[in-house]
Amino acid sequence: MAHMHDGWPKTVALLTSFLFSGCHRASYSPESMRIDGFRYSAGSAVVGAALDTLRVAVVVVNDSRQYRELGFPMCPPVLSPVKARVRASRKEWDSETSEIRKQPVYLDSTGKPIPRVCVAMLPVMTFPPGASYTYVLKVPVPEVLGDSLPKGRYQVTAQLRLNGYLTRRLPAGYVEFSSPAI
Repeated sequence: MAHMHDGWPKTVALLTSFLFSGCHRASYSPESMRIDGFRYSAGSAVVGAALDTLRVAVVVVNDSRQYRELGFPMCPPVLSPVKARVRASRKEWDSETSEIRKQPVYLDSTGKPIPRVCVAMLPVMTFPPGASYTYVLKVPVPEVLGDSLPKGRYQVTAQLRLNGYLTRRLPAGYVEFSSPAI
């Protein structure tokens, strides 16, 4: 029985060295997840045949000279990486607040919330120098207007949660909302 496990440490060492020897140009270290050297632009529009959807897009360009990674979190709550604020005078709608309110809450038989569990896995995409990637948030106009915002012209700003960092607010233009269709 003792001879069955003699090769196990060698196999683990071989697999570990293979995994970390890297056949990729980029490493999955925190250095490759940095966002400095990125350039951002944002825009918004009301889209759809009935003009019933707010679309906010943030374009990220890797202006650095290094390969980087873009992470895509899978742990709950899985919120859109694009955060939008729609504002006119003192009235405002915030996409992140809206998304959090919509998250399901699961209760046990005593009525207590069941904690969410997450597998520690972060899918990543290689992001070479000069490459761009577009993140998009789409929200129904009736959700934005809700019961407190009137139709009218609104300023849109966007932020992007990227690799654990939150960008500065980006101007995303103006949109015109008409009354939601009933």
